[in-house]
Amino acid sequence: MAADDQVEVNAALARALGRLAGGDRDALHSIYENSRARLFGICYRVCNDPSAAEDVLQDVYIKVALTARYFDAARGSALAWLSTIARNSAIDWHRGQKRAGRVFDPSDDGDAQARGLKDDYWDHLELRREILGCMETLTGDQRKAIEDSFFLGLTYAELAGREDKPLGTVKSWIRRGLKRLKECLEDEGADGTR
Repeated sequence: MAADDQVEVNAALARALGRLAGGDRDALHSIYENSRARLFGICYRVCNDPSAAEDVLQDVYIKVALTARYFDAARGSALAWLSTIARNSAIDWHRGQKRAGRVFDPSDDGDAQARGLKDDYWDHLELRREILGCMETLTGDQRKAIEDSFFLGLTYAELAGREDKPLGTVKSWIRRGLKRLKECLEDEGADGTR
């Protein structure tokens, strides 16, 4: 892709991400059309399976739809932001494949497993509610750094670059934020809500 073409594509993607963040779901089609070939290539290189790469790519666009509000053109190009999401999603898929190598055991009690899954579902739902509540107790910088790190898979260095802050500051935000989350969740557990 020529440099001028890439500048135009990044500008179109940035505009579409802004519209998507504003609630225009049709903007996702423009993002898809302008990035699918490159993002599929990234997914395929990591997954080494065209079918898996297509599945991962679908997940990438779901993540983009959910996180478009975090894109900031002042901190980097739209294509780089999308490529990071694609790369991290493909890596997550690859790691999941390693964990999924479990063997089916026909002697397992299916009813007990179903009851366990139901209990797990409610436990996870309650934990999710607690985590979201505890996230609200963080400072804005801590919350954004943790969200970008865990949900977008950004490294400390990438976060520091996006926020135009020293690396130590970003590490401190995450360290203090995680400490606060741990304390808040322990307080929730001590109240008997879990």
